Amino acid sequence: MNHLPHTAADPEAAVEAQAIADLESLDRKLHAKKSQCRAAVPEKTGRKQTGRPVAYVGIDPGATGCAALIHAGGHDLFDWPGDPALVVPRLADWLARFDVRLAALEKVGAMPGQGVVSMFSFGENCGIWKGILAALGIPYVCPRPQDWQRGIVDRKAGKDTKAASLATARRLFPDADLGRKKDHGRADALLLAWWARRQGIGAG
Repeated sequence: MNHLPHTAADPEAAVEAQAIADLESLDRKLHAKKSQCRAAVPEKTGRKQTGRPVAYVGIDPGATGCAALIHAGGHDLFDWPGDPALVVPRLADWLARFDVRLAALEKVGAMPGQGVVSMFSFGENCGIWKGILAALGIPYVCPRPQDWQRGIVDRKAGKDTKAASLATARRLFPDADLGRKKDHGRADALLLAWWARRQGIGAG
């Protein structure tokens, strides 16, 4: 990079130079992470994996959300860690051990009373999950809550959708760790995976 001769202190130039340095540093980090991700992804990712159990994934993309994998032998839960770099190894491990046919990533719009910062964070999380799923070659759909909940969530549990989701997940997955009220993110992820399995995509 060519540098102009220094003549006088220029605050704007200093800020610009620092911004360029930060961007270059971030670019180097991103390239390093991409290399790590490529090494972590098993061969033939996204293709049918013969000899591996069929599985489905459900994802609640909220700040306290979760990813759930269900298969004939049980399930696995992975709470959102706050760092996308920690998500890739777990999903790559699922791909190495299972034939993941479909992932269901919940599509949620703005909620009444939800702040701008909260909505931005939620949208950012959704984008991160989409990017990870696409990079790993996992087919996915984004059903709305009213779509995946229809016929699955027990409405007899009450009008509180979070409580109803927990009650339904506890019934369908009695051995899942859903003892706390705040585990509705885990419950939604499990039920989204259940919904994905019901779609029957790639079951043949």
